[in-house]
Amino acid sequence: MLTHTHSSELVQWLWPTLIQQELDELRERLNNHVVRFDKEKKMPSGTSPAIAYQLHEEFGGENCLQAVDVTVVQELMKDLGGEELIQFVPPEYAARARVVFASLEIGKLSFSNIWEVFRAMLPLMS
Repeated sequence: MLTHTHSSELVQWLWPTLIQQELDELRERLNNHVVRFDKEKKMPSGTSPAIAYQLHEEFGGENCLQAVDVTVVQELMKDLGGEELIQFVPPEYAARARVVFASLEIGKLSFSNIWEVFRAMLPLMS
């Protein structure tokens, strides 16, 4: 029997999954598009932001990033509650949802198909 909890958990997995996918694609598109060359610009042009960042010295830039000890960050996350702290559903539910989604062979989640995906997944998640 499907309950409100089943629906709620699926919403809490499905919509954030779509939003993260869209954010990842936007980041990829913005970082890799080639900016039109303009000799009047102070910022790099004629290349992508990702290339200008990687080759900052060739574009007259400097690396101003601060070194971060990843081990310290991982320990802090662990002390605060680990990966579950930043998840909307328990890891077991997320793993099951990924398997169910893959079994539907939909391909890509989108704003135009998310409700159909929700309706298809809901009975399979109980």
